[in-house]
Amino acid sequence: MGIRFDGAGASWAWCCGRIPGPAHPPRRLRHQLKFVAVPEALQRLRTADRLTAEEILPIVARLSDDDAGVREAALFTLLRIGAPATADVETSLLKVVEPDPSPYAREMALVNLRRSFGGTEKERAAAARRAMQDQDVAVQVRGLAQWALMHQSPEVAPDARQRAVAETAAFLRRYGEDCGRADKDWGWRLAGAALRS
Repeated sequence: MGIRFDGAGASWAWCCGRIPGPAHPPRRLRHQLKFVAVPEALQRLRTADRLTAEEILPIVARLSDDDAGVREAALFTLLRIGAPATADVETSLLKVVEPDPSPYAREMALVNLRRSFGGTEKERAAAARRAMQDQDVAVQVRGLAQWALMHQSPEVAPDARQRAVAETAAFLRRYGEDCGRADKDWGWRLAGAALRS
């Protein structure tokens, strides 16, 4: 594979079925390991300062994996433990936001960008804007939430903040009485929360 996994990275990679272990876990158990047990264990290590940013890089490397399930598990894990705030990690997350075929991966990449990098840098703002036009409604709403949160910073000019509020309000109006959106039962809550922020 070209990447050496040791310690926490090896456990994570084994759970994703990317390196051989004593026996590959059954599919259901593998899901529990990828999305519950391993991220929780890594989060505890990170909280105890026993997991460094360098040790997280093998997980970041999985953002370009051919298997959507592996990319999704990597993004979920990074969400739990915090993606290292480096330019390379930011670039990797931005590459997932738009072209990834998995809507869940695109959505989680947006959330990781916001949590690990925040701010209103042009690339992240552009990614949020593109996400608001995504074909998947969950990605659209996450893009909206990121867009709104970016504009609550004191660094943002008042006129830019007002434009963002107007755009957020226009997005919320998509949830009117005759709404045909797939997220009509839940998306309006996130859009409304974005407007309040």
